[in-house]
Amino acid sequence: MTLSKTIENLKEETLIRYLSKSEVHWYNTPEYFSPLYRKFIATLIEGKEPEGFREKFLQQSIDVQNELINDECYKNSGVLFDRYLLCIYPARYEPSNPRKLKDHELNERGLLSYLQKEYGRSSNEHQSFQLSREIEGILQLLPYEDGDVEGKEIKEKYKVEAKSSCFKLVVLKHKLSLINKKWMELIRYREPSKASQASMDNIVDFNMSSDEHAKLNTAVIKRFYFEIDEGKAAGDDTYSFRINQIPYYLRVLEEQVKQELWVALTKGKNIESTKERILNRFEVCKSEVVGGLVNHHYKDYDQKLMDQLQHTILVNQFSNSFLAENELIKLCSDEFFTFSHSTDWLTSNNENERIEGLMNELGIPENEFKKEWVAMASTLARMLSFTNKTLRQLMPTTQMNICILIVAILKSPQSSRNKAVKSKIAGSSKNNYSIYNDLKKAHDWIIKNDPDLRDKHSISKLRPTSLSFFKSIYEEIHYSLVCSVEGKKVSHGTFNKMRLIHFDIVSDLLGKLRKQSHLYTIWIIESYYVKKRNGDLGPQELPLSLNVPGSKHGLLGIIEHHIINTEWGGALESLKERHSVTWNPVSWMKEQVLESNIEL
Repeated sequence: MTLSKTIENLKEETLIRYLSKSEVHWYNTPEYFSPLYRKFIATLIEGKEPEGFREKFLQQSIDVQNELINDECYKNSGVLFDRYLLCIYPARYEPSNPRKLKDHELNERGLLSYLQKEYGRSSNEHQSFQLSREIEGILQLLPYEDGDVEGKEIKEKYKVEAKSSCFKLVVLKHKLSLINKKWMELIRYREPSKASQASMDNIVDFNMSSDEHAKLNTAVIKRFYFEIDEGKAAGDDTYSFRINQIPYYLRVLEEQVKQELWVALTKGKNIESTKERILNRFEVCKSEVVGGLVNHHYKDYDQKLMDQLQHTILVNQFSNSFLAENELIKLCSDEFFTFSHSTDWLTSNNENERIEGLMNELGIPENEFKKEWVAMASTLARMLSFTNKTLRQLMPTTQMNICILIVAILKSPQSSRNKAVKSKIAGSSKNNYSIYNDLKKAHDWIIKNDPDLRDKHSISKLRPTSLSFFKSIYEEIHYSLVCSVEGKKVSHGTFNKMRLIHFDIVSDLLGKLRKQSHLYTIWIIESYYVKKRNGDLGPQELPLSLNVPGSKHGLLGIIEHHIINTEWGGALESLKERHSVTWNPVSWMKEQVLESNIEL
């Protein structure tokens, strides 16, 4: 096969396995599960056969086929996905293959031969290949700065003790580089001083964008992350299975910080002292967790490397999106909305009253008001509510009316809000676009395909840049509304100061968390969440959900409880159906081997 054909096949495979739309009904948080796994489970529930495993199995030698048949996964009932992974990724050099490399495979010649056979690496390139350099290149993603002595020692330890994982990562790096030579830049950590380089539109859960570059960027990074995730053990003793929850925890932390600053802003409290209180609380939580809890030592360095890499990637992604969002807010900060008339219409369910109030506020003639704005605003209100918990402080009617106001502002001749916004999608030539048109396109698709907004895929029809833009204006209008209702003077400067402090705090906390383990990150945020609320648990919240043997106290799992019970919907009812499926192709596999032996 030619190299160009190999690359073409890799792109297609990456998009199909790691981005194609799949059923999310059986998950509260489907984004935490490999798209390949979701597709696998959906196929089994439908009573169909998983794709590709027969063809891949038949391509293998008799020795490899026998090895797959005798694998331990057929002795255990709960490892269906491992059976599938072994069939479609039969070589141990692949990260998604759940078995470690054998000793005789852990050499440069074997690795190069595999890359040449499977991914068209030219034999002429072998002379320039340096295994140590390739491994060091992938380990550069870990959260260690140049000159970090401890970090250097840890990486050297990985090169010796996690050799199997290092080889697998080199293979993964090589095949993704065939698709996009600069793919690692999409997940590399950006310092706050380099926020202008950050983007939030390159890696998007369920990316259903019309931009092919955006979809491929997402698919490549999802493949990198989930190939690592698929091939490693669940890690019951190290709680590795909880790494996928990290983005949710980071979002909770960011929203808790914003909420506290928001209260200080609207109550007229000192924002600087609030900042100090937040930072001090975080440091107390961090010290208690890092200093007071048992450090879980890994018996398996291959597992430790993959866990640390996954955690680092997730924090980097969140941080880069946060930086990009702040850059967008700075671009929008010149114009600030304040109410000039009565705000009573914002709480009205009467369509005529709210339209009249809006036209009066913006000075829009009756013949220029578009009924479609109301429908678009309804979609926008639900999308904002689903993606940002801190926006739920107002009644649904008021949220809806604020969104109508936002849409109308975009089309107001007096506003500069509807200017072209830059998306920063790597490789794309269509980065400048209209926010209004993006919302209109997403709304039209949702009304036609998912009017009740039950599927998380639908949210991704709107670019994250657009969502952040709308969220920014929403918060601005909410602040102006509070000031109007309470008879306070609106302070554009104080509001922007609150945002700046929010950025400073969160970027600082993210920089500290990326250097922690996934367990410490979870514990610190759980502790912060409880301390902020002074230990006041709601009637539906569990005080403990995960006890850590040997620690001074258990992990307060309130946030975990929220993930399970409140995130998006009620998928728990369908959980049993997901866990009831069975699949065992070993009889078919044995028949094929038997037939091959007869032919020989």
